[in-house]
Amino acid sequence: MPRVYVYGVHDALHEPEYVRTERDKLLKETDTWGLADYPVTAEQTAYRQALRDITDQGGFPENITWPTKPS
Repeated sequence: MPRVYVYGVHDALHEPEYVRTERDKLLKETDTWGLADYPVTAEQTAYRQALRDITDQGGFPENITWPTKPS
């Protein structure tokens, strides 16, 4: 049975899965930034890299800092 995550509600046992699911959702929202014909900024590139590096943070998965999405 697949797990369903409600934003902001999850249990500690599945914390790494929750963080990765949320990270993947945020990356997907910005996939157009990676297209060759899209004018990507340094801030956008840094944001996507920071999302990919979430699992490398010292406090992962319980204590992480989410990057701020640039406008």
